[in-house]
Amino acid sequence: MGDTNRAAWLFAIPEGINPGDIASAKITGNRSGGSYGSGWIACRWTTGTSLSISNVLDTINNSDYSATINWPAAYTYNLNIASSFMNEVETGYLLVVAGSSSEYGIDLVNTGAGQAHLEITIQSPTGACCTFTSGCTEVSQYLCEQAGFVFLGEDTDCQSTSCEQCPGDFNGNGAVDVDDLLALISVYGSEDADHDLDGDALISVEDLLILLAQYGACS
Repeated sequence: MGDTNRAAWLFAIPEGINPGDIASAKITGNRSGGSYGSGWIACRWTTGTSLSISNVLDTINNSDYSATINWPAAYTYNLNIASSFMNEVETGYLLVVAGSSSEYGIDLVNTGAGQAHLEITIQSPTGACCTFTSGCTEVSQYLCEQAGFVFLGEDTDCQSTSCEQCPGDFNGNGAVDVDDLLALISVYGSEDADHDLDGDALISVEDLLILLAQYGACS
């Protein structure tokens, strides 16, 4: 935290988060020593990507959200940010400044797995999600639609819901044909989730055999 006993971070907010989607948010990371106890946090929505001194001071003096926090004696910290504030997301970036009420500094880890990161929990409805390969998985609507898949509705399940069973029809024209074969060959030997028919994350001969077995009009 240095002589000013302050730390500043700039976080990019994922696209597609709508008001009400966020159930909880916190900044979590590791500390390697220093003082602990009471402190404060200030947040401000920003369109800029600069952590300049003026932007940090503006966040402290003109924050969109502020609260008292507690720096734990443990080497892992969690600084909670009210979900009501996070659900007012205005821009793609959140500038956060945190400080200690103590005259002594706190040593925060700033590299590797222990560096500070913003952890957001989405409360999007959960249900059946149809994937590109006509498979089905039960995840939140947010995660399903972020991946470009089709969400079938809240509380639906894969057992009672059938996604269109036509593995290999990558262009969605109702048939597995030469265009789909060429599309698979173009990514052969690579990791490509859009064309992975056997779920092993690698486009290989197994995927080719699945496509050939489905060759022709979808039934």
